[in-house]
Amino acid sequence: MTNKNGYDLLIDLAKLLKKYGSDTFLSLADKLSNQEIFSTISNILYTTAKNKPYVSAIKKKQKKTIGIQIQELLESTRNMEPDKFNLLSDFYNRFISKTIFPSIKDIKAFVVNNKIQIPEIKSRDRAALNLIEYLSKLPSDKISIMTDIKVKLSTINKKEDSDRSLQGWTDIILKNKPREKT
Repeated sequence: MTNKNGYDLLIDLAKLLKKYGSDTFLSLADKLSNQEIFSTISNILYTTAKNKPYVSAIKKKQKKTIGIQIQELLESTRNMEPDKFNLLSDFYNRFISKTIFPSIKDIKAFVVNNKIQIPEIKSRDRAALNLIEYLSKLPSDKISIMTDIKVKLSTINKKEDSDRSLQGWTDIILKNKPREKT
């Protein structure tokens, strides 16, 4: 272990002394002197280092799979109901660009407010798939109402938050009427 990263790893390990205590460290040092345990730990470290890229590759593949599922769902809707496809496609594009639902918190609020039954939201990609699947089962007029309200609210919020000038802050602090834009 002659490289800097190796030493940094040992330093990080030494920092765990406070968490686990000196008795645990002394016990580990004794066990590491045993060749059989040393080789076992070495194998664990080697296996972990080799499998790390595999885990990230799986996550990338899952993300691509979600995108493909959404595209397939949209395409199947395009063939059967072109109007619904336009609504869903527009919703999906605004969703991905974060024009609507800029955070997962916003997505969760939308789901709760509209009493939408979808699995727990843990990521934007999975939420997009679940929402598109849910919306695709609704009639077009219902989708239009649900998505139009969200767009109008996000537009209103952007307009309200847009005056961040010194005068705007002064108006907020003094609770004056906002100044007229010229």
